[in-house]
Amino acid sequence: SVTATYEYFAAPKLEEAAFLTAYVTDWQELNLLDGEVNLFFEGAFLGKSLLDTRSMGDTLDISLGQDKGIVVQRNKLKEYSSRQFLGKNKTENRAFEIVVRNNKPQAVKVLVQDQFPISTDKNIVVEDLSYPGAELEADTQLLTWRLELAPREERKLELRYSVKYPRNEVLILE
Repeated sequence: SVTATYEYFAAPKLEEAAFLTAYVTDWQELNLLDGEVNLFFEGAFLGKSLLDTRSMGDTLDISLGQDKGIVVQRNKLKEYSSRQFLGKNKTENRAFEIVVRNNKPQAVKVLVQDQFPISTDKNIVVEDLSYPGAELEADTQLLTWRLELAPREERKLELRYSVKYPRNEVLILE
């Protein structure tokens, strides 16, 4: 038995699922050996993994896989998604709602990430960004929400943006 802190990770733009990671501090005191390990969580066998203590830092991160007790959904909000033509430009508005629900009997921490489109073309402009409650990393346009959900709690997150581009261009935004 090892004492760890736990956090879920979700990137619903890529996959509507939450993945649990255990973080073990002071793992050096456990006298762990390199090799194959059996992973158990809440009394259930999760599988096997390889442990390489030479490549670890101060904290030992152990991926415990997907947990269906945390439900994650990403839905396009049609009422805010539209296309407009103004002169030589076209503007597409997009809005998404991310729903995170904790179906577990205990409180959990969930880190949720999404991303705004990034333009490398000066004629294509991403603007009117809205992301209540999230941190935005300017270089990568990566959004991060850090949630603490009580048992059975559901939280709704939202992001919106507009993309303005030349009328003759074809863009795929989703």
